[in-house]
Amino acid sequence: MIRTAGRVGGKTIDTPGWDSLEEVNRRQKQVLCDYIDAVNRKDVEAIVSLFAEDAIVEDPYGSTRHNIRGSKDIREFYEFVVAKTRMELLMVTGSGGNAAAMAMRGYVGTDSVNNISIANFDQDGKIIKYTTHWGPGDRSAG
Repeated sequence: MIRTAGRVGGKTIDTPGWDSLEEVNRRQKQVLCDYIDAVNRKDVEAIVSLFAEDAIVEDPYGSTRHNIRGSKDIREFYEFVVAKTRMELLMVTGSGGNAAAMAMRGYVGTDSVNNISIANFDQDGKIIKYTTHWGPGDRSAG
C-alpha cells in the first residue's frame, strides 16, 4: 500500500499501488472480453464460469427487466439469450476498484441494440453482479 495525496474526511487514505490497480483492471477487462467471446461462440458453460455461484444478472432482454440470481438461473437465461444473440464489443474500461464496464452492440437477426454493461467482481475475479442498461431509443430495426 502507498499513501495517496487524496484526502477523505481530513485523513490521507491507503490505496493499492498503481501497478496493482492496473493488474486488477487488466483481469477485469479480460473477463468482459471473454464474456463477449463466449456469447458469440454460444458457449453457455464458459459464460456461467465467469460468474460467482450466487451472482445476480439484471438485464432488460426483450421488454422485461430480468433479475436473475444464481448459477442455475443464469445458465437458463443465457441458454435462451445466446441462441439468438451476437455481440460486438465497442469499448471496455476498468474502474480501479471492483467493477468494469463495456459498451457493446447486440444483434438479434437484423435488429441491433446499443448498451452499456457493468460488472462488479468479488475478490476471486468472478462477476458477482452484472447489469445491462439500454432503453427504447437504443434499438435499431434492420
